[in-house]
Amino acid sequence: MACAAECAAADAEDAGAIKAILLKRRLLIDSDGTIPNHGGLLTVLLAAARDAGAVDDATLRKQIGPKVYALAKKGRDAGLWNCAAATGPEDAPDRLLALEREGWKATGDARFAAGVLLLKMRDGKLAGDDAELLAARKQFPDSGLVQRVAYEVARQENKVTRELLADAARAEFKHFSSFVARATVVNRPRSDYLRQYFAELGRMPATPKAEKV
Repeated sequence: MACAAECAAADAEDAGAIKAILLKRRLLIDSDGTIPNHGGLLTVLLAAARDAGAVDDATLRKQIGPKVYALAKKGRDAGLWNCAAATGPEDAPDRLLALEREGWKATGDARFAAGVLLLKMRDGKLAGDDAELLAARKQFPDSGLVQRVAYEVARQENKVTRELLADAARAEFKHFSSFVARATVVNRPRSDYLRQYFAELGRMPATPKAEKV
């Protein structure tokens, strides 16, 4: 973990300093391309190297990415699987989708289910009755991102329901979704989605009460 602390303390824009730390610790850019087997540590190192420009994107995806993927496949470390997705093949969407599916199956983590859904939605291949969307909503009812995807798909199909909005709002109550809001540059948890869901619920006609027999 000392390497992570050194990288965090170094100038985030100083590529030379980050490279020196990684070489000293024999990680990522050493002659063996050593990958730490701890997802949290690797996340910090990759972010520092990428932000400082200490490692170019081609190296990340063609040399480091395959090693991260091979390491992730050995276990259930969600951090490692997330790094594998982040360094996956951008020019091979089918492979990236398969990787996200593997991460979902291996870790049971909502971020990979969301990754699968977002990739399918981006390619126009996600419908409201999609089996993976239905499975993700059932498995991760508290994931604001999964519920947001369900909402976006329903909105496109003009099939937004009170139940769907209630589920999405309930997930936001658990934890606000993080995103970069309009006219801002910082990605952070925000209450915008929750307010939107309540506003739409308020505009929907009330559900008729069942008549007593």
